[in-house]
Amino acid sequence: MLSIVAIAAMIQSSPDTTPPQLIREDDYASCACPSSAPDDIIEIDGVVRDAELRLAPNGKSVLPEQATVFTVISASDESISGTVKVHHSTEPAKCGLAFDYGKRYLVRAVRKGDRLTSSYCLDPRRAVAD
Repeated sequence: MLSIVAIAAMIQSSPDTTPPQLIREDDYASCACPSSAPDDIIEIDGVVRDAELRLAPNGKSVLPEQATVFTVISASDESISGTVKVHHSTEPAKCGLAFDYGKRYLVRAVRKGDRLTSSYCLDPRRAVAD
């Protein structure tokens, strides 16, 4: 019993050799935006309702890209109404985005094939009144 307590005390008093995690002030420091915005930007005023996550091939971890589902209040493209998915990265270093459920946003997106995509570079904004 005494030796177990001594070992436990040694483990607790051992210095932690794990280096501290560095937290950058600006997570977007390595996000590289193009010098000019695309001409075909679609503006969507919408409320976040859901998200569609993508799993890695291992089936356990989530990939750093997702689609956020918005209930559309208005859009500059008349074909967009009801609910819409906006695809985006979630990694700040790759100009990713994060949205809060239930909040209203003015999202700027572009069409890529049959998808709407957005990024930090397109300057999405939280709506004033949500």
